[in-house]
Amino acid sequence: MANFWYNYKFGSIDWKTYVVEASTGKLVTEDTIPAAEALAQNLQPVTMEYMGNNIIICKDLYSVVAEAFKSPALSAFYILSMAALSYHLLHGFQSAFHTLGLRRKRYETLIRTAGLAVFGVIIPALFAAMPIYFLFVK
Repeated sequence: MANFWYNYKFGSIDWKTYVVEASTGKLVTEDTIPAAEALAQNLQPVTMEYMGNNIIICKDLYSVVAEAFKSPALSAFYILSMAALSYHLLHGFQSAFHTLGLRRKRYETLIRTAGLAVFGVIIPALFAAMPIYFLFVK
C-alpha cells in the first residue's frame, strides 16, 4: 500500500504525456513531466482528443511499479502474499457455496476443482507474474 497506492495518491511521482494517433492507436510521442513541475502546475489526469490524436496526461505509476519490483526482497514478499491470497480466495469461493446452501455432494468435486483452478492458481499466478516480469525480464 505504501509503495503503490499511497505513493500514487499522495507521493511525488513523475507524470507522462502520451500522444496517440486516434485512427491507428500508434504512439506518436511520449514525454515525462518531473514531479516538481507537475505539482507547480497543479496537473490533473486528463484524456482529450486534439487534431486526430488522443492526448493522455497521467501519473507514471508504471515506472514506480517497475522500480519497486526490481528489488528481490519486495518481489519475494509480493509473490508470497499472492500464495496467501490463493488460500484466502479458494476458501472464500468454497464457503460461498456453503453459505448460500448450494453445496451438494454431487457438485463437491466441481466446486473444489473450479475453485482451485481459478481462485487457487490462475488469479494469484497472474498477480504474481507482475513482479516476476520486472525482476527477471525487464
